[in-house]
Amino acid sequence: MAASNPVWSITPHATPGAINRAAVGAEVAITPVLNVAEPHLAVTVRMSHAIAGRLPTGFAASITAGWQRPTEMEFKHVRVFIEGIQVRNPLKPAEDVADRPAPGWRAQVAVNGSWRQLSGLQDIKTAGFVAQIPPIVADLFLTRGGALRIQADGASSACVDTMFGQSIGINLSRFDDLFTAITCLNSVAQDPGTVDAWFSGPRFGARHAPYQTLSLGGEGQLCTGQKALACTTNANCPAGETCAGAFALQYRIVGADSD
Repeated sequence: MAASNPVWSITPHATPGAINRAAVGAEVAITPVLNVAEPHLAVTVRMSHAIAGRLPTGFAASITAGWQRPTEMEFKHVRVFIEGIQVRNPLKPAEDVADRPAPGWRAQVAVNGSWRQLSGLQDIKTAGFVAQIPPIVADLFLTRGGALRIQADGASSACVDTMFGQSIGINLSRFDDLFTAITCLNSVAQDPGTVDAWFSGPRFGARHAPYQTLSLGGEGQLCTGQKALACTTNANCPAGETCAGAFALQYRIVGADSD
C-alpha cells in the first residue's frame, strides 16, 4: 500500500447542539500515515478549537476513504453476526435506590472498531439472554495476515439515569425530600466488564457454532461454574473455574460465502 495514494471524502451530517446554544460543528483534520506496517489515516476532531469565537458543540460526519492506486492484495470476506448478550448478573440493588426503579442496561459492540448500540436492553432486571432481532451484522474484507477484533462494554442503569431529560424542578417534585433526591443523584451505573476477543487469519475464527465470550472485570463478577459464586479473582473460584464479568457476548463468525 505504500506506493498508493490515499483519498478520502467527508459527508457532513447535522451537528449535535447544546442546551440554549446554536450548533457549532468542529473542524476535522485528516493526516495520512503511510510509512508504517499498516498504513492508515489519522483523524482528529478539534473539539477544543474555537470556530468564530465559539467552541464546537459536536461533530457528525461520514468519512469515506480508499486508495487511488491500490496495490493488488488478497482479501478474505468475513461476516460477523452479533446475536445477543447473556446477562449473568443484572447488577441491580436488592432494594430500589430512593424507591425509584432503574431497570435496563446500555451496551455497545464493536467489530474492528466500528461501534453499534445493542437494542432491547431497557427492561433488564434479572439474569437471562437478550437476543438481537435481527442480529447486528458486520461485513469485513480482511487481509490473510490481518486480525478480527470484537469488543463489547456497557452499564447497568442506576437511579441517576431516571433523572436525565427532565428539569430539576420535576425531578425534585418526585422525591419525598432533598436527601432522597441527592441519594439518587449520587448513584452510579454499574460496570459489567468488557469483552475483547481477537481472531487471526486466514480463518478469523469462522465456524458454524456461535461463540459466547465472557466479559472480564467490572462489578458483580461471578465464577464460571453452575453455582456462579461471587468472586473478584480466579483464586476465589473452585478448581477449573475462572472469575468473569457480569455478561457474555454471543456472536457467530462465518466466511461470507458459507453462511
